[in-house]
Amino acid sequence: MIREQLMKAHPERDGDFRWRGDGVSRIEGLSDAVFGFAVTLLVVSLDVPDTFTDLAAMMLGLPAFAATFTLLILVWFAQYRFFRRYGLEDTRTIVLTVALLFVVLFYIYPLKFLFQTFIGLILGIIGWKLDVAWLAPIGKASQAAIRGDQWPALMCIYAVGYAAIYGLFALLHSHALSRRAELGLDDMEALITRYAVYENLVFVLVAVLSLVVLVVLAYGVGVPIYATGFFAGWSYMLIWPFQAVLGRRLDREKAALRAGAAAAAPVIAPA
Repeated sequence: MIREQLMKAHPERDGDFRWRGDGVSRIEGLSDAVFGFAVTLLVVSLDVPDTFTDLAAMMLGLPAFAATFTLLILVWFAQYRFFRRYGLEDTRTIVLTVALLFVVLFYIYPLKFLFQTFIGLILGIIGWKLDVAWLAPIGKASQAAIRGDQWPALMCIYAVGYAAIYGLFALLHSHALSRRAELGLDDMEALITRYAVYENLVFVLVAVLSLVVLVVLAYGVGVPIYATGFFAGWSYMLIWPFQAVLGRRLDREKAALRAGAAAAAPVIAPA
């Protein structure tokens, strides 16, 4: 199991965090099974090609598969790190984890459809601009898959799923922070946990912002309905500057904690 191999590679600590999860729990085993099933759904949804042309078209779908797979693995790793750091197996943790798994399974097909359609349109545009004939069918298939007026609804589905996943992660970390005394979190670990809550809430905020962009552009500004989904998608680029700001603040607070700990440490006089 991948979790066990990662635990062997880093058996005690994760940077400034001491691991409290000393084994793979039953809820983690269930999580791995669900994530594995989600990956299987991605693969099974690819039709077996009958001709080389079909094979080439399928290979052009690889970027969409890679993007979906990457996001799925990022969610899996975030959950893996949570259980390694806190080792919680109480009722609230189980309920929140099961809710997370439910959202992941529900989310996987809309997520792949979004990336497959968007990347297909991009490839179609490239084929049209560069006069690459074999790319044209990809763009046409993507155009046929969704009407322009359906893009806002698709982006709404994406935003709701995205907000649900990271909202649940925020709740999980908030719950861990509330159990600080029981878990024995030191000041540094509590600080990191608090910023984990902030980071996940930023993801939720960006998803909500994308919905606001959809509504404002479509009904307030009067942007053509087919273009609102495009602009809403670009709202997610705000994640990186928000993360950078949070990262700098966390680094400053870590440095302050270390400086305070060093100043409070007793000075041992030389013998």
